[in-house]
Amino acid sequence: GLRASNSAQDHTLATLLAQDIAGRIHANPGSGYNGINLDGASSVTPVTCGAGSECDSSTLRGYDEYQWKQAIDRPLLANLQLKIEHFGTDPDDFYTVTLNWGNADNQQSLIASFAP
Repeated sequence: GLRASNSAQDHTLATLLAQDIAGRIHANPGSGYNGINLDGASSVTPVTCGAGSECDSSTLRGYDEYQWKQAIDRPLLANLQLKIEHFGTDPDDFYTVTLNWGNADNQQSLIASFAP
């Protein structure tokens, strides 16, 4: 029962992260989110957007990527890997977000597709 409860909690956290990704892409369309691959070994340059800093579309994309890397570095989901793919030529064509996490004996994943 405890294992099932932990798995359900992990899937909830992954779903919330996928929703965050979809929301950020929707808010910043056409900003080249395709090909983002992050895991614990990834290096992402810190980017700030907000008070006192200019935040154009490209900077916002970098900020979003940095925020997602922070989610990976806070080990809410063990060994989290995040991949974003864009299919089509138009910014409104659909995206697929793949999240993988867990240990060798308990790999889990969530795949979400959406159109911004």
